[in-house]
Amino acid sequence: MTGNTNGAARPQLLVFAGPNGSGKSTINKSVREHFSGEYVNADDIARTLTHIPDARERNLQAAEMARQQREQCMAEGRDLAYETVMSTEEKVADLITAHRAGYLVSLYFITTDNPDLNVQRVINRVAQGGHAVLEAQIRQRYARSLNLLACAVEKADNALVIDNSGSRTEIVARKKDDQYEYSVTALAPPYLEACYQSLKEREESLKFLTQGHQAWTFADASHGREYAGEGVITAWHIGLITPGGLEIHDRQLLSHVQQSGDHFQLAYAYQHGKRVQ
Repeated sequence: MTGNTNGAARPQLLVFAGPNGSGKSTINKSVREHFSGEYVNADDIARTLTHIPDARERNLQAAEMARQQREQCMAEGRDLAYETVMSTEEKVADLITAHRAGYLVSLYFITTDNPDLNVQRVINRVAQGGHAVLEAQIRQRYARSLNLLACAVEKADNALVIDNSGSRTEIVARKKDDQYEYSVTALAPPYLEACYQSLKEREESLKFLTQGHQAWTFADASHGREYAGEGVITAWHIGLITPGGLEIHDRQLLSHVQQSGDHFQLAYAYQHGKRVQ
């Protein structure tokens, strides 16, 4: 993926993503032993907001404060790490925003092969004093997060997909220098096979759209962004020709697509992080 790489050292963004109860916090502590940048965690912030008695209000306030801290850090070009369930489209759009701002984006996606495991782990966490998540939310976020997995991996410079189902973690997919490696076998979990197929199709889509274009980038997919112009559409993407080169739009993130011949009108909109349709 092309971007704002001018030869200078790029600031680092580490994103630890995956469904509730997958073990993100445990793994990110190990990775961050070698990371000197700022770490922003909404759960940590929530624990300091003892003056807010309502748990839901406390968590909402913490999430907003975490968002502001992330944006401030990125505006100053500082190294940053954070956690996210990544169950909403806007969280993937954030990866594009970071890359366009010059960040080297490394995604660590931690999951299990069965949402029942996630539910039980959250129950165990609550028994030890951790924060609770409703079972229905855990299952819904599990499905949404895995549905966005290939989309997120595509937007990262580097990515590791880590299966944390058993007693030992296993790296089941890897992306580095735009090259993919998979551990897809007959025993591979269904989510990995689905990710593998989606990434293969996405790779072919990008190859088709970018042939003949030396410069291209993923378009800014922030809330409220609108675009219009001549382009080409595939199952996964829309490529629009702009004065600065080819811009690729991800159809999984777009809220509005209107096509008339080769002309497109596109828009991005999110509500509570979810794509407005």
